[in-house]
Amino acid sequence: MEVSRGVLDALTAGIVVLDDAGGVRFVNAAFRRFAQVLPADHPFREACTTGCDFLGLTRRALTRPGFGTLVADGLAAVLAGREAVFRYAFACDQAMASVFFAMEATPSAEGGLVLAYQDVSRQHQLECALRASEEGYRTVVEDQTEVISRFAGDGSFLFVNEVYCRFFGKSEDELLGRHWHPVAHPDDLPLINVQLARLSPDNPVVTIENRVWSASGEMRWMQFVNRATFDAAGRVTEIQSVGRDITSLKAVGEALDQSRASLRALLAETEQVREEERKAIAAEIHDELGAALTAAVFGLNALAPHVSEEGVLALAGLRSTLAGASLTAREISTRLRPPMLNDLGLVETCRWYAGEWSRTTGIRVTTRLARLGREPEESLRVDLFRILQELLTNVARHAGATRVAIVLSAGREALTLSVSDDGAGFTRPREGGLGLAGIRERARRHGGLVTVDPGPPGARVRARIPLVFGSGEVQR
Repeated sequence: MEVSRGVLDALTAGIVVLDDAGGVRFVNAAFRRFAQVLPADHPFREACTTGCDFLGLTRRALTRPGFGTLVADGLAAVLAGREAVFRYAFACDQAMASVFFAMEATPSAEGGLVLAYQDVSRQHQLECALRASEEGYRTVVEDQTEVISRFAGDGSFLFVNEVYCRFFGKSEDELLGRHWHPVAHPDDLPLINVQLARLSPDNPVVTIENRVWSASGEMRWMQFVNRATFDAAGRVTEIQSVGRDITSLKAVGEALDQSRASLRALLAETEQVREEERKAIAAEIHDELGAALTAAVFGLNALAPHVSEEGVLALAGLRSTLAGASLTAREISTRLRPPMLNDLGLVETCRWYAGEWSRTTGIRVTTRLARLGREPEESLRVDLFRILQELLTNVARHAGATRVAIVLSAGREALTLSVSDDGAGFTRPREGGLGLAGIRERARRHGGLVTVDPGPPGARVRARIPLVFGSGEVQR
């Protein structure tokens, strides 16, 4: 057990282990450090005391209206087996500045709960910055002014408004009767001509984004909405063009793309680190804790000939306890990172997990898993397995389903994972839900796509991902 505590104390995440009644069984060093910086009268300072009522402490937490009740009810639901997992993200402004935590509570194999508190402040800051960038993007859109012109079918100006003249530094007399080409960047003329040629009575409007030269000689990006009128024969008689300067939008859009790329890169890096931590912790629990428990059993066996009859009974009880601890260690190790993902491959791991999930939830599962000629690369194997885990968690939490079908099919160039159920379906993303967004992000990092058929009745989520092997080679 000391080896187990040592492993948990080495984690950067705060860990709290609760018993079946919601009392504190163990807290690791990271959680104790967090509790120590809370105000002296804060109820969570008591959470480090073994045996204290953690659910009761949570209900007394008044950090914000409804917080304590919401979290306590979520933990109670997992304890009672009504939910498979409970997650909640919150700001901890009473402890220290700018700290944002993500909490996850899952059942323990030996009863009770395991709570993990992860500092996700950096991710939260990036998400806030992304929202601010998007608000800036909308502000730029609303502040645009428009340049308006009309020109004949041959491209000569018939009308220009004052904004147009001011923007391009030309008078009305200088523009009317002349061709519009000189105001456009010469490299964009082929694109503009192709788009204008698409105008027809059935398609009277085209929108074009191209570069122009402004009055100051500066190159600017413009968006022109062009609406044509036609004669009886269907020939263009006039085109009205309404343009706006989108240079700032282009710049903000590029910055927004860079922010999204940075956020995705951070999420991918964070997930990789978490996966490596899971793998390392699973190995330590399996190797070190497993070895320690086995040694303890041998030690008890060696003591058996030297104790009284009552002692023999006591030793039998201890052997049973150690056997249960050994089973718990194996289950935790497997949950953190199933060893068969590397040993047996993606298909057999998915088959094993589906069976374990069905046994735990009581929901019937049917699987149709294609045989893979070669195993995908490790990161793709891990992400596909995590996608399956998240989809099944969502079914258990929200669907009210009695049957689930899992299909893994392999084409020449892609793998497709589909999970469908006979539950209530859903009409919109659930408020605060991050599961589907995480699934989409896992698929996107491999060039994949996630589609959702929300039902009702039932729902189906399908992830299609290009098939990449361990060498980085795409199947052809």
